[in-house]
Amino acid sequence: MGWVHASIDAPTGVASIVLDRPERRNALNLTLWRRLAEVAREVAADPAVRVVVIEGAGGHFCAGADVSEFGDARVGEATLTYDAATEAAAAAIEAISVPTVALVEGACLGGGVSIALAADVVLAAASARFGVPAASLGTLYPEGALGRLVRRVGDRRARWLLLGAERIGAVEAVTIGLAERVVDDRASGYELVVQMATLSSMTQQATKRVLADQRVHGELARIVFAAQDYAEGRRAFGERRAPRFMSSWEARRALEGGSGSLEDP
Repeated sequence: MGWVHASIDAPTGVASIVLDRPERRNALNLTLWRRLAEVAREVAADPAVRVVVIEGAGGHFCAGADVSEFGDARVGEATLTYDAATEAAAAAIEAISVPTVALVEGACLGGGVSIALAADVVLAAASARFGVPAASLGTLYPEGALGRLVRRVGDRRARWLLLGAERIGAVEAVTIGLAERVVDDRASGYELVVQMATLSSMTQQATKRVLADQRVHGELARIVFAAQDYAEGRRAFGERRAPRFMSSWEARRALEGGSGSLEDP
């Protein structure tokens, strides 16, 4: 049946959400879509997490939704229930306050593309293959997934991917904006994730909030420039050493108006 599970590497603060159904190239059934949303919410609440990586087991990211259950789960009104579950999973990933990275190997199709695009960054291994095969199956790509694709690659390129059911490789995915970078393999991609986890969580979380709503920029700028990370970053720069930034939880508390994370006067 497969499962979706998460673990955290304590030394780095990198949490991994793994789509683990390799016998079906990690295609998700309705149970697993709901499980993905649950796991994403659990990871989001973990104060030790600095960065989240989403990946698939067995050399593939996610072949999308499990077509074998469509005859029952995606007929009539049930389709709306199914699409709501897939959107809830993507929305739960988007709601994670720390950086999220989709590390894509092999197949990334249909619903898998929506999962990847819910992350802040998509890293594509050389083996990655992206596509939205709705037109080859006679289905309709869910509203949330369609919007996510258009926002990422633009209307014209989204039309090409959706109407032509074209599958593209990692290099072309980067060229059209579907992914940010090509990496040799999972190991090299994971190294970039670990590096991201050493940076200021205060800056990263504030940046995500501003990207979601630019009206909060001024308010958050006042918090960021009064926080420990700003002072520590300047000290580390002057002393030519790696900075020791606050935890992601401390940063989140400060951004939400909590105490104990601001620089001493």
